[in-house]
Amino acid sequence: MLKAIKKNLTNYFIFIFLLIFATVIKGFNLGEMGIGGDECFSVYSAQLPPSTIISWLTTGDNPPLWELLLHYWINAFGASEISIRTPSLIFNVLTIVPIYLIGENFVRKNSGIIASLLFIFSSLSLFMSHEARVYSLLGFLVTYSVYFFLTTIRTPKSKIYIILLTVINGLILYSHYLGYWVILIQIFIYFRFSNVRKTLRWTYVYHLFALLVLFLPLIPVLFNRFFDSGVNGTWISRVTGITDLYDMLWKYSNQPLTTVTFIVISIISLIKVILSKKDTSNSISYSTIINYFAWIPLIISFLLSFKVGFFLDRYFYFISPFFYLSIVISLDYLLNRYATYHKAANAIIILLMLFTFNLSTKDSRISGYHKNTKLIALEILKKSNKETTAIILCPQWYDKEIVYYMDRNLFTTHLKNFQEICSFKEPLNEKGIYPVNSYSQVFIAPTITKILYIDRDADFHSNGNGITNSLNNDYIY
Repeated sequence: MLKAIKKNLTNYFIFIFLLIFATVIKGFNLGEMGIGGDECFSVYSAQLPPSTIISWLTTGDNPPLWELLLHYWINAFGASEISIRTPSLIFNVLTIVPIYLIGENFVRKNSGIIASLLFIFSSLSLFMSHEARVYSLLGFLVTYSVYFFLTTIRTPKSKIYIILLTVINGLILYSHYLGYWVILIQIFIYFRFSNVRKTLRWTYVYHLFALLVLFLPLIPVLFNRFFDSGVNGTWISRVTGITDLYDMLWKYSNQPLTTVTFIVISIISLIKVILSKKDTSNSISYSTIINYFAWIPLIISFLLSFKVGFFLDRYFYFISPFFYLSIVISLDYLLNRYATYHKAANAIIILLMLFTFNLSTKDSRISGYHKNTKLIALEILKKSNKETTAIILCPQWYDKEIVYYMDRNLFTTHLKNFQEICSFKEPLNEKGIYPVNSYSQVFIAPTITKILYIDRDADFHSNGNGITNSLNNDYIY
């Protein structure tokens, strides 16, 4: 009995250490990169009244849950860089809880610790903990959803877990549309495996009915979004080959050496499974189920993205916890009979992630070429003179990034035109700053003697804008 108590205390202290260690590592450079891109969209939208947030965002590309949470957070703690990123940090760190629980309860001893360390030393995970967007929340919800799903299968008579699963999956419905993958795979597992279906019985059907009721308001929105994306495409490029899948795995694995190592481990494990003649039809394989959550969304989304581009690293960040668990499962499957080699292999993959881990969020491969707008905004303030200088920004939505650093009061109060692409046009024009999408929108007054053009990937976001060529033809510099 004393031995069991000592073991539980040891696990408890290891678990607490992981959470504290992750908080320190991930919180170290929380304000390193300036607020930019879609972060500004979320922060700006979150300042609207909750009813407006719901009515506006429910009809767009993202459900409103994140912005609603951010709304109340900003009301309590303000809209500084550190403040608006703290919720992402919290959810990112707390994702370690279900990773640990899944590994320890459904794989084998120490699997949760190893998978948690892989997650902690993931450069992509670090960046997501610094991004004031929904992705860390989604990863937290999805990982907990899988934990409650597995626990419901193991203890079907305990109704608390199916209730928690319903709550978590309901929140996923209003977090991000790609998070629906976890619900679809759970449905697939229920109908595909008779032993799971016999275990859960009608309890899971009631769960699905509750989700359907919660989902009803989103059905027309989701239909319109899928139809529009299918016909008109998205801003994300379609995949062109297997290298796009490799690049996604690279994002999860920090560097090519680690990526290739993880791919080799996964392939050898898969070959062994295929060649194995062991009959598992009458038993529930939790390891197999965990692998489904890692690989089914990744592979099918990759194939679908040949038709419609949506294979973006941050969109599929929620898969990363299961990717790390999958690697741990594969090593366990390959080396469980060889304790010494097994421990050595686990140590090697942790060290590979550690030594390829980047504490800086400025790595453009991970950050998606996130711009440090703070420096640009400060430079604009130095050089702006509405009488003699015209400052041109392209594309128009770059205005929110600039205004956040130039005039925080304007950013937090100018909400009357929030649905317009260029909501700050009039007040910025008064300062001699002109957000545009094309050269036809540029008007240069006769008194202007200097033009500053700030290009925020204009050719990508506003293809055919013609600004650079026209300025070079019309003006001398």
